[in-house]
Amino acid sequence: MSGTYEKLPPRTAERKKEIQEKRQVSQLKRRLRKTRQGDRNQRRHLSDRMKPRRNNQFNKVDDLKRRLDRLDRLERLQRLALLDDMVQKERAFDQQRRIRNERRFREDPLIEDLLALRRYRQRAFERRRLPSSIAHSSRRLLSRRLLDLY
Repeated sequence: MSGTYEKLPPRTAERKKEIQEKRQVSQLKRRLRKTRQGDRNQRRHLSDRMKPRRNNQFNKVDDLKRRLDRLDRLERLQRLALLDDMVQKERAFDQQRRIRNERRFREDPLIEDLLALRRYRQRAFERRRLPSSIAHSSRRLLSRRLLDLY
């Protein structure tokens, strides 16, 4: 008897019909599950699967995960908003400082002279009348004056 199986009798027409009906029912169930339409009572009788799984642990876990994700997202958004606010304030502060410094810069007569001198020396340097060291020194003077201001 080893390695041999009893051969099943060929399916009767009755059995074939039964299998076909089962297949049709399961297809109908699947279709109803997909579309979520159709007569409610019919759907209710068709399958327990359609009922919401209230006490399903997996659903609870998913729900918790979803809530946590939402909280994380909110927290991240809040942090981003805070950062954005800080950046905006910093920018405004920088701009105010720049304006203040420019005002101070404009009011300083020595700076004006230095700028004029530098422009003159730069022009002369471009025409190659002055050695480059003088142009460099004027730049150095100006930058030192600017550093004193800031």
